[in-house]
Amino acid sequence: FVSIRCCADSNVIDPITNISWITDSEWYPDRSNCQDVTSRAAENNTVGYGRVRIFSSQIENNKWCYNLTTVKNQDYLIRGTFISGGTPSKSFFSFNVMIGTTLIGTVNSSFDTEVEGVFKATGDYINFCLEKDAKVEEGDPYISKLELRPLGNSDYLMQEEPSSVLKLIERVDVGSNELKIRYPMSLYPYDRYDRIWRKELHTNQEANRTSSSAANINNTETTAPPIQVLQTALTHPVRLVFLHNDLVPGNNNYNLHLYFLELDDSVQMGQRVFDIFINDEKRQENIDILAGNSNYKAALLNFNADGFLNLTLVKASNGSQLGPVISAYEILQVYPSVQGTAQKDVDVITEVRNELMGDNQNNEVLKTWSGDPCYPISWHGLYCEAVNNSLVITILDLSHNDLTGNIPGSLISLPYLKTLIDDLFVKSISIENFTLESIEAATQNYKTLIGEGGFGAVYRGLTYLHTFAGRCVIHRDVKSSNILLDQSMCAKVADFGFSKYAPQEGDSGGSLEVRGTAGYLDPEYYSTHHLSAKSDVFSFGIVLLEMITGREPLNIHRPRNEFSLVEWAKPFIRNSRIDEIVDPSIKGGYHAEAMWRVVEVALACIENFSANRPCMVDIVRELEDALIIENNSSEYMNSISFGVSNRFSIERTIIHPPPTTPAEESHVPSQPAPPQPR
Repeated sequence: FVSIRCCADSNVIDPITNISWITDSEWYPDRSNCQDVTSRAAENNTVGYGRVRIFSSQIENNKWCYNLTTVKNQDYLIRGTFISGGTPSKSFFSFNVMIGTTLIGTVNSSFDTEVEGVFKATGDYINFCLEKDAKVEEGDPYISKLELRPLGNSDYLMQEEPSSVLKLIERVDVGSNELKIRYPMSLYPYDRYDRIWRKELHTNQEANRTSSSAANINNTETTAPPIQVLQTALTHPVRLVFLHNDLVPGNNNYNLHLYFLELDDSVQMGQRVFDIFINDEKRQENIDILAGNSNYKAALLNFNADGFLNLTLVKASNGSQLGPVISAYEILQVYPSVQGTAQKDVDVITEVRNELMGDNQNNEVLKTWSGDPCYPISWHGLYCEAVNNSLVITILDLSHNDLTGNIPGSLISLPYLKTLIDDLFVKSISIENFTLESIEAATQNYKTLIGEGGFGAVYRGLTYLHTFAGRCVIHRDVKSSNILLDQSMCAKVADFGFSKYAPQEGDSGGSLEVRGTAGYLDPEYYSTHHLSAKSDVFSFGIVLLEMITGREPLNIHRPRNEFSLVEWAKPFIRNSRIDEIVDPSIKGGYHAEAMWRVVEVALACIENFSANRPCMVDIVRELEDALIIENNSSEYMNSISFGVSNRFSIERTIIHPPPTTPAEESHVPSQPAPPQPR
């Protein structure tokens, strides 16, 4: 059970039920909007009554949600209690209540209200949300209690789609004299689901009330009412009529659960038989409770109605001696599921919110980021589109929200994000400035080339940056879009906005912020924040793979095993099948040995551990060899065999991470996880 008393001072245990009630500080620690309530409900001294939490914000069009843990595929009952009289508004207003993305009710501030629903969990949590009606200017949503009760695999949703939600309309203890049966008889644990059973108020005739404290069920069902409810009933020699004229207007769908227990031990099978009518339509006939060797029977009927229900039980005309009897019934409205935001987007944007909250605990915008990100209204700053029958986030505007801190790295995992608008870097980023003169000096005015050949002009700028006499410069964002070609096909490294001097002896080697582009980013740097020139080497290896394959580093629109260029290409290279990864547009236009040299360089550059990667000087030497082979292929072909290269001349020491012990853990994970594709 999850039992929440909103704005409570502390957790308590109900002395009658032994149910533990907790405060809602885990969800909403701010107590400034807590109010005491003066109402008839508060006077009942029911656990949880007496206070309400009021939700207000200067941000328009938002919702407030309680995120509750669930077990996938299990049925749950969820109930919110809303006590009027605790809000400062002097006029009456209303707000909506949602289970997940399904709107199941509206709370009117002039009445004390309970909104209860039944749902099947489709994941590991459910959102119970209050949404302010955009048409209502005055008044804010409020809540007093929230309860979640597991139903296991109940009978409530057996006939419905798993994603449907049922809203309780009535739950009636037909034979009860009490207005509300929750104290003392039908209270949990007698009703193991802690359901609330009310007195019958809708019969239109003087029926006979009957009871038997000795009656018991000899055939149990999952959702059967507690025996204390079944031990009282209404009966009539001819017919029982129950009228409900308070159903929701419009052609709506309902489930009707009927519960019967034969309380007269002298009645034999065949003596009490009756028919069931819904709105004058016979739905079941010849109901005999005792048929089937049981004194208990339940019936589930689905029907459509427009604001009105006439439930009639009529003595059967087949010679039945006794009239109908009924102990309890429930009416639940069926709400079809509403498709919300794609789960991947929900998971990522929730992680983004949590990262932003680390530096912005009191930010008003982030406080309203709860529930489904796109439905029924998008979180402030989010813009969503429909893709494949679900909603996805395409634009994220973080600007003008008084946010501080870094842009969350998890944003790269939003697969459909097209536009990001932010002003975070103004407040958080610290970039070392490099003058144009210093860059030109380090790169000898962008003029040094290896040469030209089948792969076009190959630029040596990274070598000069890494070996610059003044101090090694690390680019930190090497990628194909930052390598520019002039009219002579001479390559130039561009965009030094993330560049940093390499750590020197005595420096910590740590970087406050990881910078780079998903797909090119060194996984060791990403996981350890330790920056070195080998981070550029990794990125350069990705650029080489792009040139070889003609593929992007990350592409989520390909099959899952081809999302990552690196993970897709490695098995082919290790199995000597490079012809299967080479860009089809250049097949037949290169020398096999030269291509193998380039492939081997790329593979060395993308080693997981930076210590195993070559330096740019070695890379240049190997690429020069490949270029010589390519340019002199006609002569070279006479002295070599085609196929797999038998040598790789980059000299490097292979360093394996030392075994970890409880006292000393490795700072470099064996398989650092790269950021996910955007």
